[in-house]
Amino acid sequence: MKLDRNFIYRNTSFVDQNAFFNGVASDLYAAGYVTADYAQALKDREAEFPTGLPVPGGVAIPHTDASHVLKDTIAVATLAKPISFGEMGGDDDDLVQVSLIMLLVLTSAAGHLAFLSETIKAIQDPVFVAALMSSSSDEDVQELVTLKLNI
Repeated sequence: MKLDRNFIYRNTSFVDQNAFFNGVASDLYAAGYVTADYAQALKDREAEFPTGLPVPGGVAIPHTDASHVLKDTIAVATLAKPISFGEMGGDDDDLVQVSLIMLLVLTSAAGHLAFLSETIKAIQDPVFVAALMSSSSDEDVQELVTLKLNI
């Protein structure tokens, strides 16, 4: 797997998580990475199993079932203005204001859990998150993520 620069959204804005899911899923679909129903699958999964993590800066790691994915990648978005995500493992009304989104796009259900675990570990490093948030180029984001996640 590699992080394709086409899926780096640096210092960007989305009205809410649905706008994020629709926009990024559209790009992934156009590039042949996901099925046509990927955006809806993301929304359905996020509604049932929220992915917001209350780490410094607020991070979400959305993902969905591998059956909606054709090729592995990851999409990274640093947001100019935070958007709300439900808190992973929290109550229905627990929200996290998220400034960094790492969308996992994985074909293997088995590999999914291991990669999710690595990603959660990575975003608990405040230096890594701060470096991503302050990156001045897509190349910097690509290099930081590639090195931290060994992809």
